[in-house]
Amino acid sequence: MSRVTAMERHPVFAALYDAIMAPLDWLSFAPLRRRTAEAARGRTLEIGVGTGLNFDLYRDARPLVGIEPDPEMLKRARRRGGTSSAPVHLL
Repeated sequence: MSRVTAMERHPVFAALYDAIMAPLDWLSFAPLRRRTAEAARGRTLEIGVGTGLNFDLYRDARPLVGIEPDPEMLKRARRRGGTSSAPVHLL
């Protein structure tokens, strides 16, 4: 059995993640994600930001700090974080 490390890349999963989430958001996830993100106030930490789908949902999170261990997901989150209305710092 191989051990998965934080630096392991999953480029296919990262490329498909938003498309996989779209029908789930349509079914039920979107209102839950929106309600959770909109409740955040002040300094906020999101663990496992994925591709950054939640970034635009944060209204009063200043700053937003996100952690993502997968470099491929982080690359996509960085692009999305650059267009977010909230300041986003990614690690």
